[in-house]
Amino acid sequence: MAARKITMRELCSATDTKVKCWQYLRSNNLLASVMQCSRCGSAMREEAYGRSEDSVIWRCPRRMCRRTTSIRKGSFFEGAHIPLQKLVEVIYWWTLDFPNAEVQLQVTCFWLVVFD
Repeated sequence: MAARKITMRELCSATDTKVKCWQYLRSNNLLASVMQCSRCGSAMREEAYGRSEDSVIWRCPRRMCRRTTSIRKGSFFEGAHIPLQKLVEVIYWWTLDFPNAEVQLQVTCFWLVVFD
């Protein structure tokens, strides 16, 4: 079954906040919905954390462990250090076979308009 095509307007609406972007990526199995602690094996919890790029992390709830990891752990986005919203947009333009220079122009123009 072929994937349903999405318009740029639909994508922007689905990812216009960090929380909506995480939800969108999770609904498409691109980010984990659950995470297991690599140290003790406990189910980790999602927790707000302002010092991370995504403002949220996975944290082990066990008092003796408390290990943390990025919400990007184990995903395609794990090594990237730019906002997930921007990455999603880049991927969108690439799937339309836009040349890299055009992708850069589209993403840069969009982010200048939205965040200035």
